[in-house]
Amino acid sequence: MKRVCLLHLLVVTLVLGSARLPQASLLTTMGLDELVAASDRIVVAKVVSIGAAWDLSHRRIFSTIDVAIEQTWKGEPADRSSIVQPGGTVGDVEMAVGGMPRFAPGERALLFLHGRARPQVVGMSQGKRTLE
Repeated sequence: MKRVCLLHLLVVTLVLGSARLPQASLLTTMGLDELVAASDRIVVAKVVSIGAAWDLSHRRIFSTIDVAIEQTWKGEPADRSSIVQPGGTVGDVEMAVGGMPRFAPGERALLFLHGRARPQVVGMSQGKRTLE
């Protein structure tokens, strides 16, 4: 009986010890003035394509969102840009990052971007305003 109890205790300890706790994204609410101040570029853009791939260590998935820029409200004008952000789907594996904006091919959005070489959306989903 002792062996069975010890075996059960060992299994429970191993299972609970290896379980990963859910992780969340913490984010401070940003007002319009803060979004503008934190942005290198503010653009109206249309999503041309979305691709996702594993990083070099095959531990994380990153999405690349290619957009055609229709209007530039702040920063250097350009015709196109590629936004890189964590998360996406490769094959049957999806990596979701809470708080990150979601994009769909063909959608138009007002984007608050920071970073010149690899632009990202400011304030996670706060920096994307879908246009209809």
